[in-house]
Amino acid sequence: MKKRDFLKAGLVAGMAAGLSSPSMAMGKSDKRKGKTGFLLLHGSWHGAWAWTDIIKYLNQAGYPAMAIDLPGHGLDAVLPKSFAKRPLDKAAFATEPSALAGYSIIDYRLAVIEAAEQARQSGIKKLIAVGHSMGGVPLTFAATKRPSLFSKLVYVAALLPTKDKPAGAYLGLPDQAQNSKLGPAIMADPAAIGALRIDSRATDTAYLDSFKQALAADVDDKLLGAVMHLLTPDAPVSIMVATDEAMMMAAIILASQPL
Repeated sequence: MKKRDFLKAGLVAGMAAGLSSPSMAMGKSDKRKGKTGFLLLHGSWHGAWAWTDIIKYLNQAGYPAMAIDLPGHGLDAVLPKSFAKRPLDKAAFATEPSALAGYSIIDYRLAVIEAAEQARQSGIKKLIAVGHSMGGVPLTFAATKRPSLFSKLVYVAALLPTKDKPAGAYLGLPDQAQNSKLGPAIMADPAAIGALRIDSRATDTAYLDSFKQALAADVDDKLLGAVMHLLTPDAPVSIMVATDEAMMMAAIILASQPL
């Protein structure tokens, strides 16, 4: 079941009541048109919601900003059936194929390009795109395909694929292999199900502690508790092995330019 379907009625009601989502703040004020704007891309298992506070601060500083749900994430997530059954059947959860296995880097690149086009059409002249973690991958592919849409790329603890190395190549480097704490949080063979799978609804204290140490060591427990209910279980592995013989010089040039 897609989260989008579940929440659609609530979102429509909210908009009818005059509420606006901070993830759709781009172009809300004519006074801001023509200024620098931001496009924010989340990491694995996250969604546009991850940028809520950042968008608030950017807007307060006078910068329009927008965040999007990348394919299969946020309100576009398709959850494994085994994920909803509690107590969790770990064997079923570890073997159920992911719906995200069918997504490709083309889907992700297109989503970023469409968002950048929307930003430009709203009147933004200088678009700074920010990718966090996995978000750096589609950001790089999009900027390589349509460099004229972007004025600057910013990578926040993000993966930057190059012409000779897919994003996943960095995860196998010695420092990553020795220091990463993510392994215990992954609950299925990515090659078998087509996704990096976590259990964001876990109640096991040891699992939650390992997850926190791996991805949110500096996040207080109250906030992390809320975040865990927003995370979705799957992130596709296909984009981690994607390469393009014609890439990535345009993206690297954009990323190296000063703000």
